[in-house]
Amino acid sequence: MKEQDIIKKTIKDNINEKDFTIAKLLNDNYKEFATKNTNSLRKRVGEVRREFGLYSNKDIKTKTVKIKDSDIEINKDEWLKKESEIRNIKEKIGEKEKIIKLLNSELDNKIKYVDALLENIPKLPIVKDIPKYTFDKKKIDEDVVLMLSDIHAGEVVDVYEMEGMGEYNFDIFAKRLYFLCEKLVEVVENQRNISNIKKLWIDGLGDIVQGEIHQRETNEHSIIPVVLNTSLVISQSIAMLSRHFSEIEFTGLVGNHGRLEKKPPSKRIYNNWDYLVYQQIALFLKDYKNIKFNIPQSPSCIVNRMGYKFLLTHGDSIKGGFAGIPVYGLIRNFSNQQDIRRTRGGFDYMELGHFHEDIKAKDGKLIVNGSMVGNSQYGLHKLHVVSTPMQKVFGINKKYGISWERNMKLTDAEHHNFKYSFNNNTVYKDLLE
Repeated sequence: MKEQDIIKKTIKDNINEKDFTIAKLLNDNYKEFATKNTNSLRKRVGEVRREFGLYSNKDIKTKTVKIKDSDIEINKDEWLKKESEIRNIKEKIGEKEKIIKLLNSELDNKIKYVDALLENIPKLPIVKDIPKYTFDKKKIDEDVVLMLSDIHAGEVVDVYEMEGMGEYNFDIFAKRLYFLCEKLVEVVENQRNISNIKKLWIDGLGDIVQGEIHQRETNEHSIIPVVLNTSLVISQSIAMLSRHFSEIEFTGLVGNHGRLEKKPPSKRIYNNWDYLVYQQIALFLKDYKNIKFNIPQSPSCIVNRMGYKFLLTHGDSIKGGFAGIPVYGLIRNFSNQQDIRRTRGGFDYMELGHFHEDIKAKDGKLIVNGSMVGNSQYGLHKLHVVSTPMQKVFGINKKYGISWERNMKLTDAEHHNFKYSFNNNTVYKDLLE
């Protein structure tokens, strides 16, 4: 109950008592008024009594009141009510007058400001000769980089286990890869309006196949047909892209899913199914003169582009972080790698896969790719995160380094017609049955 309502009730219950007595009752019976000064509370009781016409019989000795300087008489209750209304109106008028005074003060200040502007504007210099800005309209030379990682070909994400929030299999992988290549060509053709683009770099950053050491029950086929058909599909995608670029250079590094043993090795890391996929692709495309391959046996390598050095690696050795994303670990690893390579000139940019997330750090010099899979049982039920199937594409030139970037989202690929051939290929038909 509001304080005003408590006062009204107490007055009504003790209508013929004096205001001081009612104030004492409020002090004694209600904790809201226990600490309040009795004299000030008495005044408040009087205000409430007048405002709501709560007068005692002693206050109203006559039933009518004669208006001063007139012959008009009105009911005393009505007169008291009107008196209260007039008092409230006067208080509101007082509040409005304060607001008007404040607004007039602000208006005076603004008028003074405008007067000062009008006085000083004629003194400001007038710009007569506007300088002409000229720029080189010649198209700048640029290369394009496609980060290709975490395809996990052979993995199955069951839509019924995902509450409809994700699905993946080899057929979806092939559709997403074809969709990615088509969209890449569209982006590059648009960029060619302002740039000369001749070369495409494809960075295979590992986990190309799902392998057989992580949740083998989610695999669609055994590893041999997966490796052969993954090689065949990626080869066809690169062959399609070769029609749109004068030169393609493919670099392939292994991930952690393709290794043959549970324990991560420190030697012969290339003993990995990803490495075999890359070698197969190189064999399929050996007659394409404008396609070059760089398939190192080391887990990382430096690639020189447009005068900038790019360190490529998968990233599985970087640990910790929230939901599997070790941002601090990534930044620390970037600095450690710089220290290791300082005597050989260091590097300018670092590319990684593995974390299935779009991450950038170190002022955009550390770039982490997404995955072809998107949402999976592991991400949804273990890490409690969701992600969009995505691969990164960016442009580089000599002046700015990385000059533009696109996150190529692949969510619409399932409704797309693709033209790759894999499970009807006569060479692998028996392996797929």
